[in-house]
Amino acid sequence: MRHCVGGYTQACLSGRTQIFSVRDKRGKRLSTLEVFVDLEEQTIKQVQHSGIRNSTPSIDAKKTVTRFIDKVNWGQIPVNWLDLKERFRERALG
Repeated sequence: MRHCVGGYTQACLSGRTQIFSVRDKRGKRLSTLEVFVDLEEQTIKQVQHSGIRNSTPSIDAKKTVTRFIDKVNWGQIPVNWLDLKERFRERALG
C-alpha cells in the first residue's frame, strides 16, 4: 500500500492499536485501517484509515470499515476480550 505501517510495531505489540488490511471480496487490498483497542470498554475505535500512498480510501472501503467496527462493537463479530487483555498484560510485563 506504500505507507508507513511498519512504524506501528510497538504500538501493536502493546495492545494500544491494531492494524488491518481492508480487502475486497477477491482479496485485493483497498486500504489500511488502524484501530484503538479499548479493553475496558471492550470496543474498537478508528484512528486512521488510509488508501494507497496515504490517499483517501474509496467509498466501498469506508463502508466496509464502518460495518466492521459496528459489528465488533455490537458483539456481532466475537472477540475474546479477556484473552486479549491477558495477552497484552503479559507483553507489557515482558
